[in-house]
Amino acid sequence: MASSSREKYAPAYAKIGGAHYFGIYGKEENPEEGVRYFFRAAELGDTWAMRMLTSAYREGKGVERDNQKVIYWLKEGASLGDALPMIRLGSKYEYGQEFPKDYVLAYMWFNLAVAVGSVTRVAAEAREEVAKLMAPEQIAEAQRLTRDCVKKQFKGC
Repeated sequence: MASSSREKYAPAYAKIGGAHYFGIYGKEENPEEGVRYFFRAAELGDTWAMRMLTSAYREGKGVERDNQKVIYWLKEGASLGDALPMIRLGSKYEYGQEFPKDYVLAYMWFNLAVAVGSVTRVAAEAREEVAKLMAPEQIAEAQRLTRDCVKKQFKGC
């Protein structure tokens, strides 16, 4: 299926956003303007822009700090099959950051990142570390959740 012409603009919006956000490519640093371009790109499905919005909200750069929006953009990126937000979500569940500590969900997110095939070693190592803290029934539940999430194509996990 061919992408729409609008989707083709997403990487351009993201790159322009980065130029403003970081003050590169001849642009003065203007994080607020960078975030506006990241929004445009993210709305069109650009996962790098989603990662940048996650960082902006976490750091309060160009926007006010907002942990709920950090989680929102992590989940949006994960829903598109981006392994890095999956690993970050796994870590948040493992350590109880913004969520109650939940090893089953941490394992699920790490396992999904392995399944996606990007940054596999990092995700696999994190999955194995959290597995050491789990009972066999919890691991089985996490694997079931992983399968369910894959069937839903990462939506609503």
